[in-house]
Amino acid sequence: MTQITYYVVQQFKKDSNTGAVYPIETVEKSNKVSAELALRNLAEPVVGAIAFSRTGDPATGEWADAVVLATGGEMPPEFFEGRLPW
Repeated sequence: MTQITYYVVQQFKKDSNTGAVYPIETVEKSNKVSAELALRNLAEPVVGAIAFSRTGDPATGEWADAVVLATGGEMPPEFFEGRLPW
């Protein structure tokens, strides 16, 4: 079993009609530092962004829960409560 860690920055946008927040572009980074730096650039033009990592074994499909590295902008509370619809 080979464990790998993915570092990801996920952007969010707010629908101007409904106010709903939904994910848009996802950017994969090579390490924690580059994910945190990318968050600073990617959080500005949208409602918010989150940098996180996930570790697991792609061969077995077993993954640990995501670890939040940093957030920027306005993040929907539902994201942290696990109630997002996507």
